[in-house]
Parts: sequence; structure tokens; C-alpha cells
Amino acid sequence: MRGPVIFSLVTAPHEFRLIADSAPVPMWLTGLDRKRRFVNRAYVEFVGLGYEQALGFDWRTILHPDDHDRIVAESIAGEASLKPFALEARYQIGGQTRWLHSVSQPLLDEDGTHLGFIGVAFDLTEAKEAERHLREAEAGLRLATEGSGTGTWQWDLVERSAAWSEETRRIIGVGADEVVTVDQYAAIIHPGDVAMVLERVNAAVRANRDFAIEYRVVRPDGAVRWVLSRGVGIRNPDGRAVRTVGTINDITDRKAAEEQLREAEERLRLATESAGIGTWDWDLTRVRGTWSPATQRILGVDRGDEITLEERYRTIHPDDLAAVKEAIRAAVTSGTDFAMEYRVVRPTGEVRWISSRGTMKRDGDGKVVRTLGTVQDITDRREARAKLEQLNRRLEMVVAERTAERDGMWRLSRDLLIVLDPRLRILSVNPVIEELTGFAPDEVLGRRLKGFIHPDDWENVLDAIRTGRRALVRDAEARLVTKDGEVRCFVWNATPEAGRAYVSGRDVTDERARLDELLSAQEALRQSQKLEAIGQLTGGVAHDFNNLLSPIIGGLDLLRRRGVGGEREQALIEGALQSADRARLLVQRLLAFARRQPLQVRAVALAPVLDEISGLLASTLGPQTALSIDVASGLDPVLADPNQLEMAILNLTVNARDAMPGGGTLRIAARPGEDTEDGSRFVEIAVADNGLGMDEATLARAAEPFFSSKGVGKGTGLGLSMVEGLTAQLGGTMRIASRIGEGTTVTLRLPATARLPEAASGTPLAALASGTRGRVLLIDDEPLVRMGTAEALRDCGFEVVEAASGEEALALADDAGKFACVVTDYLMPGIDGVELARRLRRREPTLPIMLLSGYAELDAFGSELPYLGKPALADELTRMIAGLIDRGIDPGETA
Repeated sequence: MRGPVIFSLVTAPHEFRLIADSAPVPMWLTGLDRKRRFVNRAYVEFVGLGYEQALGFDWRTILHPDDHDRIVAESIAGEASLKPFALEARYQIGGQTRWLHSVSQPLLDEDGTHLGFIGVAFDLTEAKEAERHLREAEAGLRLATEGSGTGTWQWDLVERSAAWSEETRRIIGVGADEVVTVDQYAAIIHPGDVAMVLERVNAAVRANRDFAIEYRVVRPDGAVRWVLSRGVGIRNPDGRAVRTVGTINDITDRKAAEEQLREAEERLRLATESAGIGTWDWDLTRVRGTWSPATQRILGVDRGDEITLEERYRTIHPDDLAAVKEAIRAAVTSGTDFAMEYRVVRPTGEVRWISSRGTMKRDGDGKVVRTLGTVQDITDRREARAKLEQLNRRLEMVVAERTAERDGMWRLSRDLLIVLDPRLRILSVNPVIEELTGFAPDEVLGRRLKGFIHPDDWENVLDAIRTGRRALVRDAEARLVTKDGEVRCFVWNATPEAGRAYVSGRDVTDERARLDELLSAQEALRQSQKLEAIGQLTGGVAHDFNNLLSPIIGGLDLLRRRGVGGEREQALIEGALQSADRARLLVQRLLAFARRQPLQVRAVALAPVLDEISGLLASTLGPQTALSIDVASGLDPVLADPNQLEMAILNLTVNARDAMPGGGTLRIAARPGEDTEDGSRFVEIAVADNGLGMDEATLARAAEPFFSSKGVGKGTGLGLSMVEGLTAQLGGTMRIASRIGEGTTVTLRLPATARLPEAASGTPLAALASGTRGRVLLIDDEPLVRMGTAEALRDCGFEVVEAASGEEALALADDAGKFACVVTDYLMPGIDGVELARRLRRREPTLPIMLLSGYAELDAFGSELPYLGKPALADELTRMIAGLIDRGIDPGETA
């Protein structure tokens, strides 16, 4: 505000009066007595009095009651301060309330003496009213924009600060606690849009007009979003812009669609032009109209502006004029849209059919003042309509036939067909539902689909329904619950149409069951292949391990027999032999699991075998466990290797003992088994305990190789797998039954035979000291194994001739009569043991020959040769060779 004004209080200069009277705002001069000395023309006009009356007018009398006391006090205080002061208040004059902003400045003479005040007033009524409307608008806008995705903002152009709604901050990615100034906001605007935004906002504020700007912002995370910002400038009484307020919307999705919209509009424009559609516009107040160029071409006229009603009616065919007038009158009266087809007559006399459509526009009072619409030449269409009607009549016949076919498919379809409304209620269903679910069609109509879907599948159905609102649903799975409670598996397809869903469901319960069976069979095949691979590996490892054990056991046995060392050394040798013998037992189990051990299969009577090993079984079980053996009378012999069968029963006994830690009863029973369809007979050996038993998980893995439930160091996990391998190799089966707390029963099912059991053969060891001796031809490709076996035979009194291969043995066999027996390994490079035996037998049919191998897959001829498995003790080897020499083996005799 300016400083004091130097003036003469007595007489105002003439120039001042002229200037003051020309001012558009009230002005006055007041003395120290608060009386007016001068008022200008605007002041006089404002109070509505004459000049003299205006000078004496008490301005306080027109103060609004709510502002009176405040303004009087502020006026007195302002005058007392002898400084410039301003007042802002409401005044009631002429039946109106006006807002005035007055400014008073002290008057000083040339000597600096205070003379009074000069004042000027500005009418703020419109500005105040605008502010009130703005506040109301802002409140309404805030309510309108809440939850609609529209943000609001205010910019203080003086303080250069901003106020943003929560939605605005979300749109531009600014947190609630971040303070952003006007200048900082410019950094949020995309660099390519900053200059444009600032220029347009400043131009709008300077011109005091609203603005709406679309531009890009860059969020702190780098995301670019399109926004639409609308705003208006707010000015102070001096007319200076002090604030802008507005809204902001995220229009990224809309901008993405605008390009498609523009393309669609262009296609629409081209389509409209190509379709020959014209437009018309009638001003009902002036009763004048306009026709577009396309309309002019349709009507065949040359002019389209300022068309009179007579000119319009002149184009209409006389026979249609009355109907057109009535249709237009009814549309204007009711304000409804207008649509009609009628004929027009071109100036050339040509008659054309047109389709005219229009809409009515009303003024503020609701009166129809304008109509706008389109016109299209449909002559060709009308001509085609007659042809179409004829065609439709023919099509109706075809449709009737197709409808009958469709109804037949509906009735006869084996798939379940359902029509659903938007609330998933069943509107229609085909008759097959009764066959598939037990529900009659009238029992399900009107009910919601959810009542028939398995509860666990309903969420999947809802997901499919949501997808079906946008696209087809294919192969969705959901189970139906039938009337009797059975759960059936269905595969569904659905398509939406006119608010309904057309659903088809196919019952795949049986298909899934077959698929599950197939998958189970495939899994069983994979397990079988895996076990076969393990068997192959195990057989190979066991064979190599046998070759390693042979010289170890042979050497230790030789040292024990010769009494090498003292008592301590003999104890160590005996301990080593026991460990090696356990290793040999482990290898035999591996071979049994791999089904690769060569078996000496013969007819075996079970009663003598079980009686012979009963003592060993009893000692194995211990005193706390009772042993019961029951062999059915008249039981057929079985085809088995007696030694391997004894080992299998012993393994099952050990497992039973471990399952009865507190003692119990072990029952071994042998009885006839059921004959098979092809007439094969079997005998079953059941080993049953009343111990701990196994749960289903353990039972499922019980026969797996190396699986043991006994704990670390308490079992190899090969016992049951060895027994299973042995029975399978003999042509039988093994099955296990077990329940927790009730014990376990293992049943071996072995082939029965009508052959008589064979007596055990062999020469007693005591007779070997004075028995027959002779030369033995020993063939083995492993030097250490051959050396150990040869020493064992020599130690027992045999003369040994060694050969490292079948070829070398044949060369030595030229003098075959010199050999009392031939002992050969089976697996050798070149000629194997079985082929060597064939060639030697061709030369000397009565020559005793035996196989010595840790692993063999013997063919029909080789399986009949006497066999001793590696590693073998000297006693076993000597007894077998002596028996062969003493008996004089025939080529076809079984050892």
C-alpha cells in the first residue's frame, strides 16, 4: 500500500475532481472529524443519493449487521493509527447485499500535517459469489469424485505450493507424506510434454479461462501414465491469478484405446460414405433446414442450405406425404425419435425409397426446437426385400426341418446338455440327465447348478464361468453328485449367448478309471524295469565278488587245514574264514535277488527238509519263541534247490525272530496249493509269526532290495528280496500278509512234481583220506582263483593240471584219458565252460566234468552238469570231485 497523500483539504484541485469522477469505483475524502469533504460520481451513484446528501451520508448505517461492530472498530483503529488501512465487509443498499473492499490512506499537507484520509472502494460481490460457488463446486466435486478414480488438486501460485487428494497422489505415484511444489511437479511431467503443459496452463490462467490438458507423467518407479488434468484459475480482487484448482484422471487405458477408436471412426466414416448415408438438420423455431451433400444426391436436388418446409414436402411422394407429416408431428409432440421408410420423387420424376431416422432436441423449457437425423436410399433394399421374403418362406421350411433335427439331437444326445441363466439356474436340460444322474428333468429345472456339483469342484466351476463371459470354455473338469450320492467325473464345454450359458457335459468316469489302470500298469512296468536293472547290476557285482572271495577263502582254508601258526594265528584264520563265509552268504543273497544263482533243481520232499533244519531253526529263534512245523500228509514233492530252499526258510525265520523281540510263536506249514487253469500244481509253504506286524507303507516296500525296517546295522535288506528272487527263479511266487500287532505271514508257492525225491550223494570226508586219487584238469581264467583251487585239491591228494582257457584245456585234453575229472569255470573269454564240456564229452563221453563258477546263466545242456558255486571250501570241492570219480558219471546223468 502506498504512503500518505499530500493534499489541500480546503479545496481539491479541479484536475483531481475530474479524475475521481471518471473513476469506475467509489472514492472519497474525509477530514479528521470523519466527515466527508469530497465524494466522486461513482460514490454518489452507489449510495443512490444526491451529491450533498451523499456528503453527509453515514456509511455505517448500511453495514451488514453481522459485520457492523467489527468494521466500525477496525475503522476507528485504522484512523487512529494514522497509517493506511483496508476494510472488507458486506453493505446492504437498494435491497441488495454487496461486498466492498475499501482502502484508506492518510492525507498530509505540505508541512506534513495530518489532514484526514482519502479512500477508494472496490466491489467484490461477484468475486465473493464466485468463491462461494467455487467452494460449493469443490465440495460437490470432492463428493462426486470419491471412489471414481478422479483426483483433485490445488496450486497456490503465490506460495508455489500444492495440495493433492489421495487419489491424485495414487495416480502420479507420490506418497502421502511427500511434499511437492509447483516447480517440482514439472519434473514429474514427461520431458516431451513439459513445455506444452506449462504453456497451455499459463495461457489459460492469463486469459482467465478453464483448461483441459492431456499429458504424460513419469512415476518414481519409471512407469509412464497418461493423465487428463482439468483446471480453472482463481483471481484476487485485484484480478491477479492466485490459485488454480482442478481434477486429474488416469487415462492411460483410454489413450491406448483411442488409436483403435480413431481407426474405428475412420472405418465408420468410410462405411457411411460408401453406404450413401446423408444427414439433415431442421431448426423448428425458424422452420428452416439443411441437407448434407449425400442427402442432396439422394433427393436429386442442387441446394442444401436454408431449405423451407415446402421444399422438403415437395420431395415426398404424394401417397406418403400425409403419413410422413403425421409421423413427424407425433415425434415432435412426444419428443421421441423418428424412424420411417417412405418414397421420394426426384426432380426427374424418378421414385426412390428412403429410410429417414431422426432425434429431437429440446430447449431449457423442454420444448422440441430442433431435429437431426440421417437419410439413406433403400430402393435396392426394398426391391431385394420382396426377393428375401420369398427366400425366407423357403428357409422357414428348411429351418423347421433343422429344428426337428436339433430337437432329435437334444433328445438322443449321450452328453448332458444344459441351458443356464445368468444366476446359474437350470432353464433346460436334455432327457439323458435321468440316465446319467438319476434326476428327472422336472426335478432339476429352476434349481441352481451348484446343488449338483461336488463341493470341492465348485470354485473351479466359478473360475470357468468367469472365463466363459469372455470366451468359450473347453474341457473344464467338475464332478457331479448323482441322486443316489454317487460321484461321477464330467468334462464340460460351455459358450455364452444372449445372457445364457449353453453347457455340454460328458461323463468320463469310466475313461478315467481305465486311464488310472493304464497309469498303474505303466508304473508297475517302470518298477519292474528298475528292479531288472538292479538285478543285472547285482548279478554282475556278485559274480566279480565271488571271484575275489574264492582265493581268500581257499587260502584261509588251506592255512587252517595245514595248521599254520600257533593257537593265536589259527584263531585269527578261523575268524577270517567266518567273515569270508558271511560275505559268501551275502553274495548268495544278492544272486538270489538277481535270480542269477545256478540252481541244482530236483524233486525235494518238504517233510525231511523241514525236519533236518528244525534244530537249526529252533536255535536261531531262541528259547523265548516256540516253533511249530506242520506238513500235510501225502504232500507232493516240490521242484527246488534244497540248499537254497533251506536258506530261504532260514531267512524268513530270522525275520520272524526279529519281529518278535519279546518272544512268541513261529508256525511253518506246508500244504497243497490251488491248481492253475492250465493244470499246473503247486505246494504252499507258509511261515507265520505273531510279532509286531507291518503297516501298509512298510508292507508295500518289504520286498524291495536293501530296504530294512530293523535299523542301521541290523539287516542287509536282502532277506525277503532273496526269497522272492529264489521263488521266481523256481517258477513260483511269494506273497506277504501283515497287520500291525497281529504278525506277518509269508507264503511261498512252489511248483509241485510227481518225481520221487532224490537221495543226497557224496563221499564222506573220512573216506577221502584212503579213497581214490587221480589227476584233475582245472580250467579258470582268473590266476588267483585257479591257484587257490589247485592248492586246495593238491592238499587233498589230487594231482592238478592247470589251464587258463578253454582253448588251452582242449590242447591238454589230447591225452584226456589221463584225467580222472575235469573242473572248469563257466564264464571265460573265448570258449566258456559249457562249450568246453560239450567238446570234451564228444571226445570222451564218460569223462566226469563239473562246473565251478560264482555266477552262471546255464543253458539246457549246461544246467545238467554237476555244479559247485564259488567260493567253495576244500572239503566241499573234494567231496564233490571224489563222488564224481567214484560213481563214473554218464553224459546224461544229473549230479
